[in-house]
Amino acid sequence: MDLLAQKDSWLVYALFAIGAVMLVYTLYLLVEQRRSLVFEVSRGPWTYVVSVGLIVFAVGYYFFAGQSLKEIATGSVLFAFAIFMAAVRNGVGRTGVYIDGVRYAWSKVDAARVAKDHGNPVVTFRIKDIERPIRLPGCDVKEVSQFVSEMGKSYGFNTK
Repeated sequence: MDLLAQKDSWLVYALFAIGAVMLVYTLYLLVEQRRSLVFEVSRGPWTYVVSVGLIVFAVGYYFFAGQSLKEIATGSVLFAFAIFMAAVRNGVGRTGVYIDGVRYAWSKVDAARVAKDHGNPVVTFRIKDIERPIRLPGCDVKEVSQFVSEMGKSYGFNTK
């Protein structure tokens, strides 16, 4: 039984660490995106509903699963993930491209191009022979193309 308690305490510390790292990373991205984003992808209608649902689940889990430190640690990870979902955005900014909670710096981009898909711009960028597209609904294709061209000149990557 003592061995099981030791494993659980390790798990509790690991969960608290994961939750803390995720919150710090979320705050970093939030600040970074506030000063950098120029073109943003609007969030889906369910993003906030799922975030609130995760927080409600975390609180419910704490009360119904035993109200121990382990449940608080588990709830902290769920809470951090919910905040991450609600706060972090996808888009194109002055310092890089933000997709799925990851910032791809312009300095790492080998090439980028802008295409038009159903009237909306699609920025496709390549890093180390891997291409990633990001659709920017509601943005002007000419503005996005001009912006990507300026970033290409500033950071030295091909924009054709």
